[in-house]
Amino acid sequence: VQLSNFIIHKCWENASKIFNLFSHECSRNGLTNRRRGGMIRKTGRGPRSRAAGEGFRLDGGRDDKNITCCFTGHRPEKLPWGTREDAPECLSLKARIAQTLEQLYAKGYRHFISGMAKGADTYFAEAVLDLRRRHPDVRLEAAVPCPTQADRWRAADRARYRALLEQCDLETLVQQHYDRFCMHRRNRYMVERSSALVAVYDGMGGGTLYTISYAMDCGLDVILLEPSPAAM
Repeated sequence: VQLSNFIIHKCWENASKIFNLFSHECSRNGLTNRRRGGMIRKTGRGPRSRAAGEGFRLDGGRDDKNITCCFTGHRPEKLPWGTREDAPECLSLKARIAQTLEQLYAKGYRHFISGMAKGADTYFAEAVLDLRRRHPDVRLEAAVPCPTQADRWRAADRARYRALLEQCDLETLVQQHYDRFCMHRRNRYMVERSSALVAVYDGMGGGTLYTISYAMDCGLDVILLEPSPAAM
């Protein structure tokens, strides 16, 4: 499903305010280098770990972007079913994410980046792992905004998060400490290294809209998945 300009532009004012505030903060702190604080490393865990660059370019070049897709979406508190992942609407969304990934694979995409938040990010990462079981040349990258991302989550959510990290081919730590803009830096990192974005979006403002707007500005192909049929 292609993203409609109407849905994006009705919340554009809020996204612009976020973008301008973030840009001002970066300039004030001297963060003009988009890779400042960023670190790409192999996970070093499990049979899926690879030497950096094996079979791929990791320099953000055109070839790498052409096979890279990133993801944005809502956390459980903004999803109609919350944490009830056995709800029919949630199962439907997960099936649509899986179908979208297969379609992207058929178009040549091999590298997928998740921001590793609870909710839709987690669904996406788990779907990429399922895709990798069918297609061993798929690679999953975790874009972690800061080391403490999951520290305040429930124990079950932390365990799920760590299990996903263990299975990622690459883990990117965007910065070494938390601040109010680290999530936006994470989102910009993903967009700037991709040529496509899959978004689970309900038509409202927030970080997901910001990421979609930035991806559109960068010329990415944007694929919108509604959280549930009546969400928009």
